[in-house]
Amino acid sequence: MKKARMGTMSAEMKEMIEKKLVLLGEVWRYKRPHKKGAGLVPARVLDPEDLVHEKKETVRSGQANRPHVRCSNPKCTELIRGDKWETHVLKMTSDHHLQEQAEDVLQRLCNIAPAADWDTKKSRMDRILTFVEMRHFLALARQHDEIELMQKISDANHFKIRLTNMVRATDPTSAMLFKHYKEHYLPGDADSLADLLINIVWLRNTMSKQVVKMVEKGKMPWLRVKAGRLDPDSQRAADTVFLQLGGKVFFEAVQPMKTRSKAPRHGYGELVSEIVSFARKAAQLADLWRSENAVEKVANEIRTISGFGGKGFRMKEIVLDAAEITSSEYPTITDQLVDWSVVGPGPRRTLNWLNNRRWLDNEQESFRVEATYVEELREFKAFLQKTEIEELRSLNLLGVQFALCEASKYIFYLETEHGTIYRPSTRDFELFLNEVPKADMNRLKAIWLYWEDDRCEDLPAEEDQPHPDMFVV
Repeated sequence: MKKARMGTMSAEMKEMIEKKLVLLGEVWRYKRPHKKGAGLVPARVLDPEDLVHEKKETVRSGQANRPHVRCSNPKCTELIRGDKWETHVLKMTSDHHLQEQAEDVLQRLCNIAPAADWDTKKSRMDRILTFVEMRHFLALARQHDEIELMQKISDANHFKIRLTNMVRATDPTSAMLFKHYKEHYLPGDADSLADLLINIVWLRNTMSKQVVKMVEKGKMPWLRVKAGRLDPDSQRAADTVFLQLGGKVFFEAVQPMKTRSKAPRHGYGELVSEIVSFARKAAQLADLWRSENAVEKVANEIRTISGFGGKGFRMKEIVLDAAEITSSEYPTITDQLVDWSVVGPGPRRTLNWLNNRRWLDNEQESFRVEATYVEELREFKAFLQKTEIEELRSLNLLGVQFALCEASKYIFYLETEHGTIYRPSTRDFELFLNEVPKADMNRLKAIWLYWEDDRCEDLPAEEDQPHPDMFVV
C-alpha cells in the first residue's frame, strides 16, 4: 500500500489560498455539455450612409498627377487614389457588417456569472484576474504535492481541462527541457548557440509526454548544425527517435501547417522540412542573438522561415527557451522581454472579450492590428499589479500573453463546454521504445535528401515531386 505524500506548502500560503477560495463563491458554468454553439452573427439594419460608397467623379491630384476618386458618401471628404478604391470600400463597410451590437455580445459571450455586473470592462478584467490567481494557486499546490488542496481548487473553479502553467518556473516540462539544454550547451560558443536553437525547435515542435519522458531519462539525442544543415549523425538520431516512438504517438499533439504550398502537408516529412529550413538560418540567428535588440531581430527573422510565421506561436517558444538558457551571458535579453510580445489566437480571443469586441482582424496578418493587441496586453499587465501575488505582478509581457491564452480556454469551457475537453494526463508511465529496423532508417534518409535539395524550395506547388515519406503515418 502506497504511503500518502505529505505536502510541503507553508501554512501561511495554504491559509491565504483557502480564504481566496471562500471569497470565490460558486463559479457559474454552462451545464448541458457539448450542445451549445456560438450561433450566427445577427443581421443589422444600417443607415444608407454607413453602407453606400460609390464613385462620384475622377480627378487628378498629387505630385504624380495620379487619378483620384471622389466618394459619393458625405462622410468621405478626402480624395481616394484610384488603385485604393476597393480597399476604401472594404474598410468603410466590412466592420459594420461584422461587428455585433454591444448588448448582443455581452448577452452571449459575457454570461459567466449572471449574478454579477458584467456590463463593464473592469468587471471582465476582474474575472480574468481571478482566474489567473486561481490557476497559479493550482500550480503551486501541484509543485508542493498538496493533493487535497489541488482538488479543492480544481472543484471550486471547474478546472476540468488541460491548462498550461503560466509561470514557467513552476512548469515541470520546461524544467526538464532546460536541464537537457544546459547539459549540452557550451556558453560563449557560437556553433553551440546555433545547436541550442535547432534543439529547441526539435523538442518544442514534437511535444508529447513520450518525448518529454525521453528527455527526463536522458535518452534524447542532441542535434548539431554544420554548414547550414543538420549533420548526418543528427539526422539519423532524429529518425531513430521517430521510429522508436512509433510515428503516430510522435505526432498526436502536433497540428499540421495549413498554409504550406509544398507537399506533404502532414507526417514526418513536414517536420523534416521545417528543421531543414530552420537549420539554414541557425548560424545567422545565433549571430543576431549576440547583437543589440536581439529579441526583436531574432523574432522577425524566425517569422520569415517557412512554417514559423503567422501570429508567432512557434517563434515565441524558441525565443523564451533561448533566453532562459543564455540569460547569464546576455543579461539584456531579460530586460528586452519585459515589454516585448506577440499575441496568439487564444489571447486575442480573451482581449476581444475584455474589450466587448467580436473580432479585430483576427484572421488576417496585420502589424497594425498586432500592435493594437500588444497595447491591450500592456493594459492588462498594468491591471495585474493589483494582485498580491508577486510571481504574477512580475510577469513579462509574454507571460501575460500566456495567462490570457489559458483564460481563453477556460472561458470557452465554462460558457459552452463545446468540443474536446482535455484532462491532465499522468506523467507516471513506462516509456516503451520500439526496435528500429535498418530498412526503415534507409527509407527515412530519402526524406532528408529530398528537402535538402535546394531546388525543392523553388518549386511551385503543382510541380512538387511525389514525396518519399507517404508511407509514414
